[in-house]
Amino acid sequence: MMDNGSDFDDQWCDDEYSSEASEFDREGKIRHNQLHTIGYHEGREKGQKDAAQEGFVSGFKESVSAGYKWGLVGGVSSALACLPDGLKEKLVESVEARDKFQTLYTSIKSISKEDALGLYRGEILHNQSKGDSKAAEETSSSETLPSDPISRSSRLQGYSEELESLLQSSTIQVHSAVE
Repeated sequence: MMDNGSDFDDQWCDDEYSSEASEFDREGKIRHNQLHTIGYHEGREKGQKDAAQEGFVSGFKESVSAGYKWGLVGGVSSALACLPDGLKEKLVESVEARDKFQTLYTSIKSISKEDALGLYRGEILHNQSKGDSKAAEETSSSETLPSDPISRSSRLQGYSEELESLLQSSTIQVHSAVE
């Protein structure tokens, strides 16, 4: 009889063990799913933050460069406009070039900081929309059309290019690179 009792005890322990193992498996699967979901959400958040940071860094570099060029145009044209005529003639020999410097100064002076920022923002948005439509055109056509340099040139960029052109006809030297 003892054998029967012991078989019963062993069978009861096996049933209890298998029931507990089942419960542990079920809990393990639940925990795995929960942790997987948490990991997914954390990874997604981190990816979004990284992408936002990358976009900020890229945009910051572009805006610093544009701001530096804008300040350079304003500073050089303003400094030249404030000089006495005799000194202007020594720095910029051509009357035509001096007139262009004065015109550049007048144009720059007429644009407020807020308007310059608005122009910059508008150009960014225009370039983004142009990039989106260009990407759509490229996917729909195997040929790429040559881009028009005039349409690529922005109003703010135009001031910088005008200054660079005028500086070539003068003895004024300006370090215009942003590092």
